[in-house]
Amino acid sequence: MRARLAALEAEYAALSARYAHELAQRRLSDALRQVVQIISSTLDLDQLLELILEQLKNAVFCDRVTVLLLQDEQFTLAAGYDSSEQDVASFTLPRDANAILTEMLHTKRPLLIPDATLDARWNFSTAMQTAHSFISAPLLVQDQPIGVLSVGRRDAIPYTEADAEIVFAFAGQIALAVHNAQLYSQARERSQRLSLLYEIALDVTSSLDLHTVLTTTCRKLVERFPACNHSGVAFFDDALTYAEVIAEYPDHGAIGMRLSLANNLATQKVIETQQPLAIDDAQHDTLMQPVWGEMQAIGVRSILIIPIVIKGHVAGTLGLDALEVPHHFSPSEIALAQTIAAQLGVAIENARLYASVQQQLAERQQIAEALRQYTLELEASNAELDAFAHTVAHDLKNPLAALIGFSSLLESRFLKMTPEKVLENIRHITSTAYKMTSIIQELLLLASVRKMEEVYTTPLDMASIVEESLSRLSELIEEVHAEIVYPQTWPEAIGYTPWVEEVWINYISNALKYGGRAEEGLPPHLVLGFDAPQDGKIRFWVRDEGRGLHPEEQSRLFAPFTRLHQVRAEGHGLGLSIVRRIIEKLNGTVGVESKVGDGSLFWFTLPASLCA
Repeated sequence: MRARLAALEAEYAALSARYAHELAQRRLSDALRQVVQIISSTLDLDQLLELILEQLKNAVFCDRVTVLLLQDEQFTLAAGYDSSEQDVASFTLPRDANAILTEMLHTKRPLLIPDATLDARWNFSTAMQTAHSFISAPLLVQDQPIGVLSVGRRDAIPYTEADAEIVFAFAGQIALAVHNAQLYSQARERSQRLSLLYEIALDVTSSLDLHTVLTTTCRKLVERFPACNHSGVAFFDDALTYAEVIAEYPDHGAIGMRLSLANNLATQKVIETQQPLAIDDAQHDTLMQPVWGEMQAIGVRSILIIPIVIKGHVAGTLGLDALEVPHHFSPSEIALAQTIAAQLGVAIENARLYASVQQQLAERQQIAEALRQYTLELEASNAELDAFAHTVAHDLKNPLAALIGFSSLLESRFLKMTPEKVLENIRHITSTAYKMTSIIQELLLLASVRKMEEVYTTPLDMASIVEESLSRLSELIEEVHAEIVYPQTWPEAIGYTPWVEEVWINYISNALKYGGRAEEGLPPHLVLGFDAPQDGKIRFWVRDEGRGLHPEEQSRLFAPFTRLHQVRAEGHGLGLSIVRRIIEKLNGTVGVESKVGDGSLFWFTLPASLCA
């Protein structure tokens, strides 16, 4: 009977133990399921850890819980709970400061200490030292530790292996949550960084104004780093004697400020290493001693100096400053600023290359335009030379034939001619020779106008020039019985006397030849004059009372080697072409006003003297 009773008691105990184990497993399963839901509900790491620790306390009794994350070879408290403290004070521990944690990280398995008073390794500098029983489990991501989860209880009840496995299971979930949150933070940071870089790239490509590009970059940096409220760009001179601030945001009046590089250890270090330098106390750090005064004037408390590297050399620096309140620059902030500085260096070099290419293109375009203009001038010159050769051959052919004719006549019939007839032929020969001389003189004048690139101009004595022109044409004036009216005083213009005299002679001689009405028995009546200065130019003119010109004749009048009235009058096609060339060389214009039956007015303009 007793044996039967003992067996029943043992069976009951086994059932109770199995029930307790199943209940614990169910609670653990429920807790882990809650943890999974928590992890999928938010990526806020602080909120995640707080909710997971609440579930852990439901699964395993504990007086103290800490989650330490491993970064830069030291543990930092990320979350915690202590039954005797309202808030767990923040702390850090070197990675190898505690033998228990070192062993646990090495085995990558949970470490159980049922009774801390009996363990020689027990040594904590935090409140965990008061725990009687202790469990620590690694937070593993891809089999690499990123932190530890530790729990402790201060009563005499020891933790069991089952408790250690529960803590290890929670450690796995915490590791997953931390990893997800870190990935999210990194992705968000990367997205913000890419967004910032993209914005800066757009700013760089949208403007070729280097000052605008640099100022915009400084503004973007200040907007990206709220703790830093000032940014500036400084470029070095070629001799590396000083750094000049060329852009900043916001404007603190630093643009144009030159900072000596002599004994400036901070900048020298940046130049030598081509690496960024973060200084938490810019007004007292010995590296910044030569510019303490400038830092205090601007109000810089902390500064991040980023080298701007162009073609392997540091051309300047990008500075990110914290004013009034000191700031410790994180590795991610330094990395982002360094990326921006690198992009800025490329952008600056691209801007310089673009400017160089634009200058080369402009120079090439100028050369191409000069070649095009030269080609046009050459083509025009060739065409002009063709017409010139034709005109010369035509205009010299007739007088030359006349010379030969009259000379031959004298040679063959001289003895049979009366003295009067001989004298008549000699006069014809002389007249023809003068005509050929006139043609040759005009050809020489045309050649001189074409050849001379720069003309030495002076104020003109127009009264003397007109008198000299009329004197040279006196025989023709007397021959055609012309009447010429002109003023005694003239305004002062700027020009070249010999050329202007030829212009007057050409206009007056044409008017003498074509400006009369011989069929009506009316000799030429000419009026010479000028108009009041207008827009810095004076217009001079010759008016006749001839038959006038048709519009078609007017359009061809100043074309090279064109001769009007070829049937009715003598002449050759050089005169008005020379007039146009002369006046254009003297920065003036030529023209004609005419109406059939109402005479013509030929004019030219010259720059007015300041005294006119």
